[in-house]
Amino acid sequence: MEKVVIIGGGFAGLNLCKHLDKNKYEVCIVDRNNFNTFPPLFYQIASSGLTSSNICFPFRRELKKYRNVSYHMGHVKDIDLVNRQITTSYETIGYDRLVLAAGSTNNYFGMDKLGEDTFGIKTIAEAAHTRDEILDRLERGALCQDRERRRQLLSFLVVGGGPAGVEIAGA
Repeated sequence: MEKVVIIGGGFAGLNLCKHLDKNKYEVCIVDRNNFNTFPPLFYQIASSGLTSSNICFPFRRELKKYRNVSYHMGHVKDIDLVNRQITTSYETIGYDRLVLAAGSTNNYFGMDKLGEDTFGIKTIAEAAHTRDEILDRLERGALCQDRERRRQLLSFLVVGGGPAGVEIAGA
């Protein structure tokens, strides 16, 4: 059997894993987290509508029903194309075929300072941090006696008008 290593267990990586012929391929998913998430609902985490356990599930639980599939946690540090192996923070894994499905990052459209001055909702950790900041400001605003300071604490600016930005603004 050929060994297929898929870097990334998001929508693309997990979907590919599920659809590969397990009689023909041994499949290995490598992801830095030991769980999969449902990113379209990150805004629900940030707005306190859901907890992270509502939109996360462990890879091992999902993959145990498939033959010839394994999950390896680790951050990919190196890809050696000549020797056909990847090195993660924990191990080196050989492969016959390699698939890069590592996802995406925020695009600040040339305004990189926004990354330092804003709260994101691109990961569970970012969404939870954003939620904590929002709740902190709401609590401080509820206690604040100074009208102008309360207005500042309770004012929020959403950067981005895509689905996540529209959803978090509405929430």
